[in-house]
Amino acid sequence: DALPISLDSVRPFSRTATLDFNDGTLVLTGSETIDSTPPTKVLPSRFYLLNDNTVATTINRVVQLDAASPVTALDGYTLTITLTEPQRVQALEISNTPGGDGTGAVLLETVDGAFMDVGENPSLHIEQIPVVETADTTRAALERGVLNLNNGTLEAHFSETMDNTPASGKVTSSKFSLVDTGGGMGAFNLNNAQVVEVDSTVVTLYMTELQRVKAIERSATPGGDGSGLPLSLQLQNGAATDMGLNLAFPTYSTGGNLA
Repeated sequence: DALPISLDSVRPFSRTATLDFNDGTLVLTGSETIDSTPPTKVLPSRFYLLNDNTVATTINRVVQLDAASPVTALDGYTLTITLTEPQRVQALEISNTPGGDGTGAVLLETVDGAFMDVGENPSLHIEQIPVVETADTTRAALERGVLNLNNGTLEAHFSETMDNTPASGKVTSSKFSLVDTGGGMGAFNLNNAQVVEVDSTVVTLYMTELQRVKAIERSATPGGDGSGLPLSLQLQNGAATDMGLNLAFPTYSTGGNLA
């Protein structure tokens, strides 16, 4: 005789969640096995991170994890979504970790159909899921420098978003130095250079006119030292701060690309 079969009609729901602010990894644990293969079965646009104690109205769903957030393709009780860098920063700012607002950990909301189980049942709408937070303790690294000698603009590109607002106490221009790598004219720091106060992966400094002239004299451009070698950008410890309030790594060997 044929074995009677009852179809799986129980809808899954979200139980717990963790969020690592070092890399923006959000891990949700469900009530049963979640179907994440292919990852298009998970809809990040139906996941929201909220400030603690904030009513979950549309206007207060602070961070919506749109389709740009990659989903790890692996069926199991957990699913993993990696926040984009802007989403990670937005969530960090409302978190209970360094760089956050200190009012409590973020909460997760998953609306109807955010994910499905292996029986293809859509998930239930669940609000106020406590998120266990891991603070961002990863120090930002300088990746490259770009120097425009036409207007004296220096761009320092970092591995993550830097806290440039306000610049005071977070960006110290005197700890940025330009070094003559080939002509023997030595280094000079960018004390009193103006910092652009916009949080970004780039710290932008407007050098003084005297600093711009010094840079030209030490550069591999017309009017330079004739060595043919570009300037090098050096950072001392405490030159810049990331959104998690970590000091950027000092560096002594990053070449500046001259424009």
